[in-house]
Amino acid sequence: MPLHFSLEKHFAKEKVSQYFIRSKPESIITEEDFINLMSYGSSFTKADIAGVFELMKDIFLSELKKGNAIRTPWGKFTPTLSGKFTNNKEKVLSKNRKIRIKYSVSKPLLKILQAETKLRKTTFSSRKPYIESVLNLSHPTRSSFHNMELVQLQGKHLKIDMSNPSTGIILTKGNNKFPISNNLITVSESKKIHFQLMNIPPGRYAIEVTSKVGKAIRTYKSEPILEIR
Repeated sequence: MPLHFSLEKHFAKEKVSQYFIRSKPESIITEEDFINLMSYGSSFTKADIAGVFELMKDIFLSELKKGNAIRTPWGKFTPTLSGKFTNNKEKVLSKNRKIRIKYSVSKPLLKILQAETKLRKTTFSSRKPYIESVLNLSHPTRSSFHNMELVQLQGKHLKIDMSNPSTGIILTKGNNKFPISNNLITVSESKKIHFQLMNIPPGRYAIEVTSKVGKAIRTYKSEPILEIR
């Protein structure tokens, strides 16, 4: 999956034809996703990997609280302090200071990302439904789907109003349209939707989501990104 980006006009510099790049990730990989990916095809169980994650978190927290920076294969984590004070004798208390963590990616990792990250130019909209990623919840390591499996859509403004027949999900392939019945939608939130596939012929489908954004009914249609086998 690619890193999405768009080139947008820099309105603060009216006399110069200058654009800036705006980007966002394809999706967010959670701790649970990591555990599923690491356990797939491994002799370690999900419980083993979850235990390692908990141990790593405990060690990270313990060392950061001591004021230590932590260098890992992925980069360096450094505790920092910020705050505003009226003089240099003022007490530094929890109410007027903030602990922050600075992360700097390792150079070898950054070099790989720079060379191998795939990009996709797109258009961002803050007030329309938008699909950022599609995940097979039944088999998280597989990108394709079979009937009866559970699909997760992640994005923005996706929540389906079950009481409004104008909103919903439709899978499209050419001129063929396959509406997803409301009783197959198990989760309907602004940032994610879960629904089950049922009696959909094999093929590659675009996903059309129509939701209520404010008082308006808005529709987003993706590229053919859902493959059913």
